[in-house]
Amino acid sequence: MKIYAALLSWLGLFAFYLKSVPGTFYFEDSPELLACASVLGNTHEPGYPLFALLGRLSFLVPAGCPAFRFNLLVAACGAAAAVVLGLLAAAVMEKWVGRAMALLLGVAAAFVAGLGDTFWWQASIGDKYPLFYLFFVLLLAASRGLPTGTGGAGNPLVYALLAGLAFAHHQYVIFALPLLVYAALRFRREAALAGRGRRIAVLVLAAFLLPFSIKLIYPPVRSAGSAALDWGTPSNAGQLVGYLAGRRYYEAFASETRSRGPSTVLRRAGFIIKRTVEEIPAPFLLLAPVGTAALWSASPGFALVAGISALLDFIFVVNVPNKAVRWLEPFLLLLVFVSILGVARVVAWFPGGRRVRMAAAVIAVLLATGAAGWQFAKNTERNDLSRFYSAHDMARHILLSIPPEGIYLGRGDTDLFPLWAAKHTEGMRSDVESFGLAAFADAHPADALPMRRVLRRYGIRPRGGTSLKELLAIPGAPVFIAKTGYEGRLWDMMGELVLHKASGLTGELVREWDIPGGYEETRRVMRGYTFRGVLYRRAGAVFDLNRVRDEMARDALLMYPASLGSMGTQCLHFGNFKEAAWAFHAGRPLIEALAGPTFLPGSTRAGPSFYGAAMLNRRAYASGYSSLAAAMRREGMDDSALSYQNTAAFFR
Repeated sequence: MKIYAALLSWLGLFAFYLKSVPGTFYFEDSPELLACASVLGNTHEPGYPLFALLGRLSFLVPAGCPAFRFNLLVAACGAAAAVVLGLLAAAVMEKWVGRAMALLLGVAAAFVAGLGDTFWWQASIGDKYPLFYLFFVLLLAASRGLPTGTGGAGNPLVYALLAGLAFAHHQYVIFALPLLVYAALRFRREAALAGRGRRIAVLVLAAFLLPFSIKLIYPPVRSAGSAALDWGTPSNAGQLVGYLAGRRYYEAFASETRSRGPSTVLRRAGFIIKRTVEEIPAPFLLLAPVGTAALWSASPGFALVAGISALLDFIFVVNVPNKAVRWLEPFLLLLVFVSILGVARVVAWFPGGRRVRMAAAVIAVLLATGAAGWQFAKNTERNDLSRFYSAHDMARHILLSIPPEGIYLGRGDTDLFPLWAAKHTEGMRSDVESFGLAAFADAHPADALPMRRVLRRYGIRPRGGTSLKELLAIPGAPVFIAKTGYEGRLWDMMGELVLHKASGLTGELVREWDIPGGYEETRRVMRGYTFRGVLYRRAGAVFDLNRVRDEMARDALLMYPASLGSMGTQCLHFGNFKEAAWAFHAGRPLIEALAGPTFLPGSTRAGPSFYGAAMLNRRAYASGYSSLAAAMRREGMDDSALSYQNTAAFFR
């Protein structure tokens, strides 16, 4: 019965995800991971080789394009994670309410977890986290004795394999460390009682290292094999250590985790509590303390280590708010777990005769299924990405706009990752070299290799900003530059030479974004890039893109209007007022679609003067970015708020 219930639950959740996944890639890390799976390259630090290998295997599925198959893999992992959580809950509840009732409540718990807003979103966008969620709940289940179901310590070799796979996939599994320690102590005790401690320890260590070795062997092998995408080029031991440790992210990580006083910590904790209430129905959540007490009574050791894991996750999210919505999931999954235990425990404690207990059981099932139904009704539209083509349209738009053997210098993840996915997975415009301007300041990212290829083509030595200026000074070099989103150090490095070199500043401003094939094709792609993905639900863009979870999609969708605003500002600098007025006029409606109305006079192309029209719509840009900054500040996202506020100041 358990097998059938698990299979049907998985099929149900997978069906919901199947309806939600985009037909191609999303923003975030999805297109980069997809591209690395396609070429078996090294992903960004600390590397996800297991995910890349599984992604490559997913291409064998005879359905849709490679991106869709990759999304199916992630959706399958997400559905499996929710189902394993439900099975674990059913195993705990069985002795309180009986097998049939425990299975019903376990299925409900799987759907409450799997249809949660952030969980559903992560299972739909083709990112790496659902596979981690699966490993986390498998380790949670195995710590209590599953998959044997005997209540004992389970099979230590199976547990070691799971732990090795989990660590091979994501360092985030550190939150499960209390579970690993707990399981190791139980295994050691049982092995000692059986008199086989040393032999078991050796086998367990080998079972752990076998899958974990993927993390150690794959990066240098692929780097030595000249993988098309190779972050950090970890071809030797020294580079591999830095790559696996995520050394290049230390500074950014430290800037987020520095405490700014008790008030900031309390505000961030409030942010997590607010997110928790949004993710899990409040009546269901109120039973979490009851379930926690019941779990403690049944298994104090397991309850303790599960609680410590949840606490570690909570503390981490307090310190790193910009990734809160996806890194909070282990905490939320454990809350769903103890909440459903609370429902079962209340039914078991209910006094009265058989009829009264049956009525209590019916109410409990209705509460649990109602919670899952609430999740489904609330999150269906906001997680429906089936019409989301913005990332693919943007990549196609840029690539087809560039002449043969062209060079695209991008702003970063939001434009380069989709380009890489289109190039390496679909074979689109393999003649175009695309890498970030940041490669001239930092040779560590994956785009350092194409940068060196381009410099060799023109006989330029790699010397940071000097190399960039030499490249841009070559007459006729087909270089195209994304005009927005750079750090101050890059603007300082590029200087005014870049402003003059950037295509279209003093001529026809739309030429860089014009696809061979005519005006209608250009208009279709521009519309798809800016609006088709923004307005993918009836509530509109403001509701979704003010949500913290979509930070990279929001930035990517802002990229086009921001590039128009950047062009307009540069045109003002050069005295090209007519072109500036056009740029700000074209970009203002797109900013307002994302940030809401600016409450300034209506957009105008002319007015008293082109200069006046440009300045009016430029102030509208500033108002829109201020609105986004205020939204981020209300959510406790100080870093994002500061970024948007600085952009608003740029346009004032």
